[in-house]
Amino acid sequence: MMFEGYGPGGIGLLIECVSDNRNRAVADLRRILSRNNGSMAEAGAVAWNFTRKTVISVDKGDRTDEDVLMAVLDAGAEDVRPTDETYDVYAPIDCFEPVRSALEAAGFTLTAANLEYVPTQTLELAGTEAQAALKLLDMLDDYDDAQNVYSNLEITDEELAKMEE
Repeated sequence: MMFEGYGPGGIGLLIECVSDNRNRAVADLRRILSRNNGSMAEAGAVAWNFTRKTVISVDKGDRTDEDVLMAVLDAGAEDVRPTDETYDVYAPIDCFEPVRSALEAAGFTLTAANLEYVPTQTLELAGTEAQAALKLLDMLDDYDDAQNVYSNLEITDEELAKMEE
């Protein structure tokens, strides 16, 4: 089941759940959201801002993001984004297998390969709104029926550093 909601600061949430009781899952999610400055949304109210994409993470090793991009460009990849330990390759869902194969053929070590909902527009939050949004995302991650939680939240590295102080 896929549920939609809003969080602090108006961030959009897609919550993918597996449950044997839809009514209980709805009530639980409504409670978690309302206690954390959020609310449930109607079907389609948030989903329009997300696109299902192939997301494949590869170990950085001694390679650059240019190396990764050159390996997957002909396979249909759209973007390569560095994280602390990996490069994340984004592609349309119909390019999952060609991109995965191209990465393996180029000698990259895959750390994850999934289909995910990626926001087309992000919403940057700061201060107490950012902290409240992170708290809500943690609570949703801890909810047993929630398998995946996607949001359009963006927090700058500077803001994260301020929160850790």
